[in-house]
Amino acid sequence: MNEQLNKRIEIGGPVKEKNTVNAWTYKDGIIKKVWASIKPRSGNFNDGAANTKYSETQFKIRIRESAYPSLNAKNWFKKGDARFEIKYILPDYQNNEYIDAFCNVIEE
Repeated sequence: MNEQLNKRIEIGGPVKEKNTVNAWTYKDGIIKKVWASIKPRSGNFNDGAANTKYSETQFKIRIRESAYPSLNAKNWFKKGDARFEIKYILPDYQNNEYIDAFCNVIEE
C-alpha cells in the first residue's frame, strides 16, 4: 500500500517536568512532529447547555509506526488550531507499517 503522508502534525501528551519545589509533574505539551494522513470519517451537530451548539467530527489519522511507536490514548494530535483527541488506535496488522488513530474534534 502506498499511503500519502502529506500533512505535518504534532503529537502531544503528558510531558514530565520539574516544578518550582523540584518535584516531577506532568503537563500537556508537544512531544514530536510527524508526517500523517488525515481523513474525515463523519460529523454531526449537537445541542449543548444554554442553547449552544457544537460540532463533533471524527477523523482517521495514519502515521508510520516507526515515527512514534508508543502512541496511546493519552496522546493527542494538533494541526493548526484543531486538536484531535484519540478515541482508539488500530495497528496495521497486515504490513505492520502504520498506526491508525481514530480521533474526534469538538468545536463549540
